[in-house]
Amino acid sequence: MILLLAIVAVGVLCEELLFRKYLVELGQGLGLKLWLSCLVSAVLFALWHTTAIENSWFLIVSALVYSYFTYLFKSISFTVGAHLAFNILTMFTDSAGVESNLTTNYYVDVPSEWVFSSIMFDLNLLALVLIVHSLKGYLAKWHRQRIATQNI
Repeated sequence: MILLLAIVAVGVLCEELLFRKYLVELGQGLGLKLWLSCLVSAVLFALWHTTAIENSWFLIVSALVYSYFTYLFKSISFTVGAHLAFNILTMFTDSAGVESNLTTNYYVDVPSEWVFSSIMFDLNLLALVLIVHSLKGYLAKWHRQRIATQNI
């Protein structure tokens, strides 16, 4: 089980380095705007995971959310954590089981419930990150004012 988790973690790290770091920077280096570079990377990310184009739209949405995290935090660290958490949750909650996920082209026949739960995971995580990120500045200011009044 630990070996399986390590393999998943290495895979996630490699994917994030390739799709969120290297390809986005390559696209920008070739003159693409950031949003277009992220979109191209997201489409390639979806194609990397499946050849069933009709079922890849939710992978593109997930990849765009991960790209936004990378842009927001100026690092792939949070994105790696989010992607890893999603993959681990999928491994342990999917009715098809771990073996099925690892040995088949899983995204060919994706049930709609799974698609929506995948998108909901990403959107809920995005909402949480945006709330925390927006409160961060407010809380830091409040903390500085509190310390300043205690020192008077």
